[in-house]
Amino acid sequence: MNLSRVLKSKVDRTMLRDGLDRLFHAPVLYKKGVLTVLLVLLTAVILVKAYAQSFEWDTDAPSFYTGAVGLRTGVNIYDPAAFDGLAASLFGRSVTVYPYIYFPVLAELLIPLTLFGYPAFSQIVLALNVLLTFLCLGLILKAVGPAERDRPAVVLFLFLSAAVSEPLKTTLHHGQVNLWVLALVVASLLLLKKGREFWAVALLSLAVFSKFYPVLIFALFLVQKRFRALGYAALQGAVMVGASALLFGTRPWLDFLSSATGNFLYGTKASFLFDFNAQWWNNSLNGLFTQILLARGASRSLALPLVLATCAVALAAFWRPVKRIVADPDPKVGVSLALLVSLAVSTISWNHHFVILFLPLAVLVNILLERRAYGQLLLCLALTALVWRHPMWGGLPFTQVLLLSTLVLTVMFLAVAGRPVRGAREKGAAA
Repeated sequence: MNLSRVLKSKVDRTMLRDGLDRLFHAPVLYKKGVLTVLLVLLTAVILVKAYAQSFEWDTDAPSFYTGAVGLRTGVNIYDPAAFDGLAASLFGRSVTVYPYIYFPVLAELLIPLTLFGYPAFSQIVLALNVLLTFLCLGLILKAVGPAERDRPAVVLFLFLSAAVSEPLKTTLHHGQVNLWVLALVVASLLLLKKGREFWAVALLSLAVFSKFYPVLIFALFLVQKRFRALGYAALQGAVMVGASALLFGTRPWLDFLSSATGNFLYGTKASFLFDFNAQWWNNSLNGLFTQILLARGASRSLALPLVLATCAVALAAFWRPVKRIVADPDPKVGVSLALLVSLAVSTISWNHHFVILFLPLAVLVNILLERRAYGQLLLCLALTALVWRHPMWGGLPFTQVLLLSTLVLTVMFLAVAGRPVRGAREKGAAA
C-alpha cells in the first residue's frame, strides 16, 4: 500500500470513534470471569510491589514514630533539637528523620502502634496502607458510579493505576498517610451523597487534622455557601482539639502553634520548610518558582507573589468553568478540583502527595467515557502515564514533569467538568 496515499487520505471520524469505542468497551471484558481474572492479576502485582517495601528502610515512618513516641513521653516534637535527640536515642545517628510538622492529632492517633516498637510499627503501617489502597479503589468506584457499560474500563483504569503508580509505591515505601486522608475524603463524599452531612464533615475534619491540604474542601463549601457544613466543621474541630488537650494536655498544641507561626512568617521558617521547598522533588508551584529564581540568582521571596499571580490569572481565565463546577450539585466534582488545586498551591508537594489523584482522575475518565470523548480520553491517559511514571532525575524541567502534567490535567478537568453535556449520564447509562 502506498504510504503517502494513506497519510493523505481523509480520516473517517465516525469509523475512528466507533473503533475507539470498541477498544475501551472491548466485548471480551463483559464475558463472565474475564474482568475478575484481570483484577486478580493486577492485585497480585500490587501486593508483590507492596511486599518488596517490607524489606527496605523507609523514610517518613521513623519520623511519625518519633513524633508519636515524643508525645507519649512528653518531648517537644516541634523543637528540632529535641526531636532529633529523641530520634537519635531511638534509631542512632545513622537514621535520618524529617521534622514533624503536622497537627498533634496525627501523632496521637499513631501512639497505640508505637507500643510494639519500631519494627512492628513500620510493618503495621505498611499493612494498613495496603488495605487502604484497596479500600480507596473500592470507595472511589462507588463514589464515581460509572454506568454499567463504562464500569469495566473505570475499574481497570483504577487497578492499572495502582499497579504502576510511582506515588503509590513511594507512599508504601515511606509509610506516609495520604491514603488515609484520601479514604476519609472519599468516604465523606459517599456520606454527603446520602445526606449525612454531619458525619461527612467529621471525616473531612479528621482528614484536615491528618494533613492540612483537604482544608481547600472547606474553602469550596464556603464559596458554595454551605454554612451549616462549616458550622459542623468548627464544632467538630473544637471537639477534636478539646479531646486532644484533655488526653495529652495543651502543651503539644502550644508547641505546634509556636512552630506554625514561625513557618508562616517568611524568614523564620524551620530549615526543613525553608530549604526543602527549593529541592527538585518539590512538585508544587512554590517549588518550581523557587528553583527557577535560585537558578537565575533572583530572590526566593518572589516565589509567593508568583504563585499568587499564577492563581489569579488561572482563576480569571477559567472563571466560568470554575463557577459551573462550584454550582454542580454532585460534590465529587468540586472536591476533585480542590484536590487538584491543593497539589499545585501547597508549599511542598512531594511525590507521595500525588496519590490523591486517584479520585480526580477516575472522575475525569468516567466523564470522558460517558461522553464518548475518546480523543480527550487518550490525552488524559497519556498525561496520567506521565503522572504515575514521571522522571525523577535530570534537573529542570524533567523533575517538574509531575507538576506540569498535573497542571495540564487540571486544565482538562476544568474544560470537561466545567462544560457539562446535558443528559450525558443518561446517554451513557442507556448505551
